[in-house]
Amino acid sequence: MKIIEVMTVQILPLEQIYAEGFIKDEPLFNKDFLCIPYKGKFFCIEKQKLSVTEQKLLLTLYPNVAPLYELERKFWYQVLFKHTRLSEKEAGEYRIIQVQFKRMDDSIYHSWIQTMETVLPNLVDCLFVSSNQALLIEKRTENYYQKEELHGLFTALDDDFATFTQIFVGAFYPSEVDFTKIYREESRLFQEMLVENPKKYLSLSDCVLYLATSQDLTNYESLKELGKIFFAEEGMKEVIHALWKNQANVSSTAKDLFMHRNTLLYKMEKFQQRFDLNLKELNDLLMVYLISNLKF
Repeated sequence: MKIIEVMTVQILPLEQIYAEGFIKDEPLFNKDFLCIPYKGKFFCIEKQKLSVTEQKLLLTLYPNVAPLYELERKFWYQVLFKHTRLSEKEAGEYRIIQVQFKRMDDSIYHSWIQTMETVLPNLVDCLFVSSNQALLIEKRTENYYQKEELHGLFTALDDDFATFTQIFVGAFYPSEVDFTKIYREESRLFQEMLVENPKKYLSLSDCVLYLATSQDLTNYESLKELGKIFFAEEGMKEVIHALWKNQANVSSTAKDLFMHRNTLLYKMEKFQQRFDLNLKELNDLLMVYLISNLKF
């Protein structure tokens, strides 16, 4: 009986293989550089530093479905990557849904986008920043899909298109914010969570334990922006602190606040309808509680 030894080859990160290269948050639009999607960002290197074979190999390993020049012309690309601000006519609240593909056939690229435009009626743009990553920008309306509904939707889409996706659903932010900063923070968090907790579906509250134990929350501008929205209603911060103290026990919290139990339940239900966060769930409650302790 022959024993076959299997050799394992460790592939080094691109930045170690090509020390002359560098990583950027957004694509580099320069014909003299090769720019490829890499770890949720973009790896750039001068073409003259590479042989023709190396260029072809890198483009094969890290392909782009949508040519980068097409991205540059899109308005929401400018918003998410170039700090372009929304005008008064675009007032409202928007969220970014990040979609990471394990496999994506080029032949279904256009039909997948068309399907998203049909099933997400509030979709304002879809950006494929690489062959395995799409960004869906959705405007908030009264009938927006909540977390459970989105989970079911993308599960069904994977069955229809024979794809496997992992989703990060960002929070809704008002049009006045700098969405480039918001996207950078949510994108970095998504990429880290794909390693820490590779679930199919993630939202901000699913990342709360990771954030609380390994991150300095004061560095997250996105969380501070959420704090301004969450606690715009007077007295809401006291409600959250009392709920956390009592571990979401409604009766005990109402007693501490000298509030009727039904009044407290009404506030909690109103908060859930507004932000898709269930304050009876400890993960959701912890996230809101941590944000309440930030300065915003």
